[in-house]
Amino acid sequence: MSRNHNAATRRSGRATSLLGYGFIAAGVAGYATVRQQLLAENITVHEDVKPLAGRKVADPVTAYAQADIVNKHALAMTGGKPFAELPMDSPQRETVFMAANVRSSLLTSVLSFGVSGLAVGTGVIAVLAGRGIRASAMDAK
Repeated sequence: MSRNHNAATRRSGRATSLLGYGFIAAGVAGYATVRQQLLAENITVHEDVKPLAGRKVADPVTAYAQADIVNKHALAMTGGKPFAELPMDSPQRETVFMAANVRSSLLTSVLSFGVSGLAVGTGVIAVLAGRGIRASAMDAK
């Protein structure tokens, strides 16, 4: 293999690793930001969620549990009808609408945690791939 090819391969490996570190940093920052924002809302998991009752909503598990119980309570209030199926003059409509919005917001945070985890995982793979590329270029010398 030519000397220029090895140098280019090592640079590609280094760039891939740096990109991976960027993904890891972005994922960690995203996770921390979502966690901080959830904690700022001061939401606690409802007492009906026995294993998590009273815990602060601050991670994907507690956010999902709270979203689920909000949905269950809203459906119980309406006899199983979601917001879209309630008559326009229903006295429960406004409360169920707020429940749907809270649930959607909590589920969005769950998705955000997942995307942050995906970014970190992609970053780890890129770092490992970059190191592998660099190692193979070194072996080819």
